[in-house]
Amino acid sequence: MIYRCAKDAKIVDLCHTIQPQSIIEGSWILKNNYKYFPKGATFCCVVDPSVGTKRKAIVVKTKNYYFVGPDNGLMWEALAEQKIIEIRKIKASADASGTFHGRDVFAKAAAQIEKGKFEGTGDKTEMIEKLELYRNDREGIVVRIDRFGNIITNLARQGKNKYP
Repeated sequence: MIYRCAKDAKIVDLCHTIQPQSIIEGSWILKNNYKYFPKGATFCCVVDPSVGTKRKAIVVKTKNYYFVGPDNGLMWEALAEQKIIEIRKIKASADASGTFHGRDVFAKAAAQIEKGKFEGTGDKTEMIEKLELYRNDREGIVVRIDRFGNIITNLARQGKNKYP
């Protein structure tokens, strides 16, 4: 869909091995990788267990990047590190599938942004769902187990939250 709408777009599959429905894992991958992309990059983020419900589909413009995806916390950790300029609620077309928002809603919005039409993606909004991966105590969760068997947690390993 992106190539159909924005033929010159460059697409990079950041990760296609996130466990199905794992917003936490998707958020961790995005938070730890977006900063390695050039300024102006658009991230089309899709981990969406609530597809087909009334959850918002949003686009977010930050000082250096654009993010497109469901308002379910997936993008929050990456956005919390940046200056948010504007958030818009995506206007889905009448022919959008009820179950394939990755293709029919998010990809189309990402293509619009690539064509310089951020403002045309929808109306301004301010609310965004938060998801906190890191806490200031010793409570931890497993965020991801990679294909090599490495267990990644949300526990910090440096700075003031260094654990012995």
